[in-house]
Amino acid sequence: MLAEEQELVRLARDGRATKAPINPRWNIEDKRLNVAQRAAVHHLLGSTSFVSMVIGDAGVGKTTLLTEAVRGANAAGVNVLAFAPSAAASRGNLQAEGFTGAETVARLLVDKQLQAKARGQVILVDEAAMMGTRETAALMKLASQLNARLWEVGDAKQHKIPSRGSPFELLESDAGIVPARVAKILRQRGAYRKAVLLARDKPADALARLQAMGWVREVADSDRYRLLAADYLEAVRPERKGRKAVEPTALVIAPTHAEGARVTAAIRDGLKGEGRLGEEREFLQLRNLYLTEAQRRDVHSYQPGDVVQFVQNAKGHRRGERLAVGEGQAPPTPLAARFQVYRPGALRIAVGDRLRITANGSTQDGHRLNNGDLLTVAGFSESGDVIDRRGWVLPRDWGHWQLGYVTTSVSAQSRTVDRVLIAMGHESLPAINREQMYVSLSRGKEWARLYTDDARSLVRGVQKSDVQVSATELARLHEEQQKERGRLLKHVWHRRLREAMLRPLLNRQARIDRELQPALERNVYER
Repeated sequence: MLAEEQELVRLARDGRATKAPINPRWNIEDKRLNVAQRAAVHHLLGSTSFVSMVIGDAGVGKTTLLTEAVRGANAAGVNVLAFAPSAAASRGNLQAEGFTGAETVARLLVDKQLQAKARGQVILVDEAAMMGTRETAALMKLASQLNARLWEVGDAKQHKIPSRGSPFELLESDAGIVPARVAKILRQRGAYRKAVLLARDKPADALARLQAMGWVREVADSDRYRLLAADYLEAVRPERKGRKAVEPTALVIAPTHAEGARVTAAIRDGLKGEGRLGEEREFLQLRNLYLTEAQRRDVHSYQPGDVVQFVQNAKGHRRGERLAVGEGQAPPTPLAARFQVYRPGALRIAVGDRLRITANGSTQDGHRLNNGDLLTVAGFSESGDVIDRRGWVLPRDWGHWQLGYVTTSVSAQSRTVDRVLIAMGHESLPAINREQMYVSLSRGKEWARLYTDDARSLVRGVQKSDVQVSATELARLHEEQQKERGRLLKHVWHRRLREAMLRPLLNRQARIDRELQPALERNVYER
């Protein structure tokens, strides 16, 4: 791991001052950009380095400034290809913001056609702080081979995906990459903005401010879920603005799937009470076990009935093919790098329900589905397939779906909505930390409300952190500890040496004292 990080740092360091600026005199067209955003645009277009970085807090307008930077690069004849670690952030958010053809970093690493398009151009990675060391090292190596530039944009204070290392911070601390920083939050206003600012470094103070604003609801379990559900239904109710009825966007966030399931049940009860859910049917649901490749190679990781689905073509198997483990079917462990393992269950879906897609794929009628996409059920076909309100048809055995009313803060990281409702009960305390609080709170534009049954424990929970340590940091810490240990040992050695040198003198003095003692006593007696 240390060697992997050192190679990553070497590529970035050696790439400094090796490129010509793209368009340093670009006259910024978007007059809405503030000073920091403009500086970031000029930083990217004027950089002479292989790797350039922009660090910005949640809601500072990173996507807006990137749009301007792309415009300036295109004016100089340079194409910018946009990527992100997740499908939701790339094919969802980036494409929605006008970055046509945005893809996942994983796709770029294996797609030869995409790599050909990126040769000699700019590879833009949004939410780059979410990437682990292995993915970042592979991306940098590929970009170097393609003679492409790398623009990394992100916020290290937000969540990271569960893979090793913190390469985004490492590029700044060890590779000497000087980033452009954008700090002024534009998404929120007034007291809400101040709370988000506090949540970055002083989450307990942010929580106190939210309590003073009346945005923290401390209620017992059953009542809390009903209150949250009622507030959600009210938050998404269409509002009249002028002559148009506008439906506000709202997001419900829970730290754990268990608490999310309870909130979902309460929301669906509310929807049924208002008559907004119709016919309900039961469908197959495939729950990803998220086994590592090493675990997938171990036959003891499987239970009878588990479903193996290939995510890449393999010898004797095609992408998308499924195998059920058991009844004479052993898991194809030698091909573990090319499949995922799921545990089947049941999911009840009603007309009017919101569904979240949990794997990439396509509908029965050829429309693309991305992990994280949200659909609304309009009905069921005669054969039992699910039809969404756009007319798309999902096969009844699709399996990769869940009810989409509640999400985790990790999945919500790249999203922006009008209103946020955050469930933070005592059962979710192990998953509550500073990053979870900051990401959840910063998703909204108008307001954010927290629902808990134990505000005192919540104060302690949000002060934890899930910051990961890189191998480089660990090696540096070990070196410092070794130096301190050497200093202490040297001190001890000197002390023992002094004791060894003084011991004969001390022993001699003690012997003289013993020999003189009778004479001294006799002299005292005579006096």
